[in-house]
Amino acid sequence: MISIEQEKDRLRRELRRARNALSPEWREGASRRITDNLLAWNQFISMEVIHSYLSWRSEVTTAELIKHIWGMGKKVVAPRVDILHHILEHFYIQEFNNVLSGAFGIPEPDPLHCKPARTKDLQLIIVPGVGFDRRGNRLGSGHGFYDHFLAQTSAVRVGLAFSMQMIDHVPVGGHDQKMDFVVTEDELIACDE
Repeated sequence: MISIEQEKDRLRRELRRARNALSPEWREGASRRITDNLLAWNQFISMEVIHSYLSWRSEVTTAELIKHIWGMGKKVVAPRVDILHHILEHFYIQEFNNVLSGAFGIPEPDPLHCKPARTKDLQLIIVPGVGFDRRGNRLGSGHGFYDHFLAQTSAVRVGLAFSMQMIDHVPVGGHDQKMDFVVTEDELIACDE
């Protein structure tokens, strides 16, 4: 019998392969539509302190979204991986000049030039993922950084995904954290149980 972790690993390989096969032009256009869908959402408009991942590789691109958030006068917080303690740290970013390549090659705030943020101040968290289902279950990269972080906050959780990353069922374990919403290029999904 296949374990939950084995099934997650299989799905990660399958979904990453499919996402990587999308052309850069298609990903860019779909990321723009995802940004538009998020920016048009009333609940998003009311938020002032927004945590966003800094995209890399074939993820939904967040650079234009972050520029829009700055343009709306809102504060942007981004994560930094602390490998030693296996946690995410959080810093306000005000420009991309204060972003550098960090753990795993992922862009992250430069802690020498960015002010630390408190988890309790976050109102909305934009979360990356390899796959999602309509119930809000998320398939992450497998390191557990986001699950550990999300367990410590009551902020609204929004996953960003291309529609091809939406699957019928994400296998979940006891530590996995759910999304409140998932935004694709086609729709904003209010996740239910």
